[in-house]
Amino acid sequence: MKSVNIVLLILGLCASTAFAQHQLTGTVKNAADDSPVSFVTVALLRADSTVITGAMTGDDGKFLIQNAATGEYILQISFIGYEIEFRNVNIPAQSNLGDIKLTESATRLNELVVTSTRPLITMRADRYVVNVSGNIQSAGRNAMDILRNIPGVLVDQNEDISIMGNTVQVFIDGRPSRMTGEQLRAFLSSMQGGEIDRIEVVTNPSSRYEAEGAGGIIDIRTKRGLSLGVNGTLTAGYRQGRMDRQNTGVSMNWRREKLNVFGNYSLNRDNRWDYLNQINVLQTPEGEITLDQKGTSRSETAGLRHSLRAGADYFINQKNILGVIVNTFHSDIGTISMKTDTDISPSLNGVSRSTANNARLGRNDGIQVNMNFQSTFSKPGQQLNFDLDYARFYSNPLQKITNSYFDTDGVMIGAVEQFNNINPQTINVYSVKTDYKQPLWRDAIY
Repeated sequence: MKSVNIVLLILGLCASTAFAQHQLTGTVKNAADDSPVSFVTVALLRADSTVITGAMTGDDGKFLIQNAATGEYILQISFIGYEIEFRNVNIPAQSNLGDIKLTESATRLNELVVTSTRPLITMRADRYVVNVSGNIQSAGRNAMDILRNIPGVLVDQNEDISIMGNTVQVFIDGRPSRMTGEQLRAFLSSMQGGEIDRIEVVTNPSSRYEAEGAGGIIDIRTKRGLSLGVNGTLTAGYRQGRMDRQNTGVSMNWRREKLNVFGNYSLNRDNRWDYLNQINVLQTPEGEITLDQKGTSRSETAGLRHSLRAGADYFINQKNILGVIVNTFHSDIGTISMKTDTDISPSLNGVSRSTANNARLGRNDGIQVNMNFQSTFSKPGQQLNFDLDYARFYSNPLQKITNSYFDTDGVMIGAVEQFNNINPQTINVYSVKTDYKQPLWRDAIY
């Protein structure tokens, strides 16, 4: 009986160690003047860059990540205007990282004229607002690129978006986008930064939002002309790394006392190049097997993304507005080829090396139509909204995979494996929604 108790005690200690939760702290500072940097996104990643959890620094630059399991991780520290910093972290051996210095991004300007400024980040009760308009770091970038630098927002290697590890719902101008997965990625990649006024990150959604947004909401607010008459902007951008990217867009607005008509069109041409280098260890009954994988992913043909957004607001009177908005996009990802070479040690079932060529191509199309009515009342914050939505999304991805296997002498084992996968999909969405807001007392937040 005594030996049984000892075994149970050992098992209990092992279990508590395996599932022990730890804290990770540190302070983020500006490398130039050693001042603390607030609103910095600190993300804890696995070795494959999968986001586990994260935190945001306070006014003193300090962050605290709680409930982190024992293991080896990568810490990603990012903020608008600074170079992204990465740290290898061992938990719990490293529980306090001390000072982490961020270097400001090098942006060269021939001339800069500042007429007025808005604070970059504004805090509210249930959200924080990042003012994108006028920020030099947003110039020439699309919405997906901008989201990578928004405090608290994490975009992983698959371009999945989360807020501190929680899944989110994306809104456009206060209305659900009704898009997920590849459709959402294609739409955000086609939206130019010049179209965006601000991004609101709702970390604590109230009951007025649908249940899908319980993890958080990202509301992208676009620009609309406020002055009477006709105004417009033309933007263009070029980025050069190992591959090149270009974008161009035009935005127009016409406003009268009773009517506001607006629209914008953008075109993105995208060439991609990524390098993969990762090591995975498999636990098998025969022992550990190490998979050392290296590869490159690049565009064989450039991707093209078109985005068109148009709408109109009719001001019935000072308290009632009737509007319609149309969003449509077409995304052709081009042909992306990923070639990998994996060394297997020791050999597994006689295989010591494998090569793979994964080619992806396809297109995404989408259209969203929203008709809305807004009525405000005499009491501040008292408002009635009615929305009627229709959306149609179409995707046609094609994937071609070729695998080859070799023994320790470099001789191919068997024939080359070839797989083709095509998965066309059409989605239709119909939605009717009514919201009514009523502040409970005079100074209630709305």
